[in-house]
Amino acid sequence: MLGISLYTQVQKGIRSSELRHRTKIRDAVDNAKKSKIRNVEPRVAEARTIHWTTLARDRDEWRRYWRPLEEVDDQRDGR
Repeated sequence: MLGISLYTQVQKGIRSSELRHRTKIRDAVDNAKKSKIRNVEPRVAEARTIHWTTLARDRDEWRRYWRPLEEVDDQRDGR
C-alpha cells in the first residue's frame, strides 16, 4: 500500500492499520476484490481440443504406438 515496502514498514514501525487509515481503506479484503474487478483484462481463449489437422498429420505415429508389438515388428521387416 502507498508504495511502501514491508521492509520499510518494519524499519519505521508503521503498522498496516496506520497505512489503511492514511489511504482511507477500511476493509483490505473488499479493496482487493474491487481492484481485481477494475483490472480485468481480456484474455485469449485456450484451445481445449487438439485440431483435427494435427491428428491427421500424426495419425501414422499414433497407429505405430497403439498396435500390438507383433504387428510393429512385421511392419519393420517389410521395409
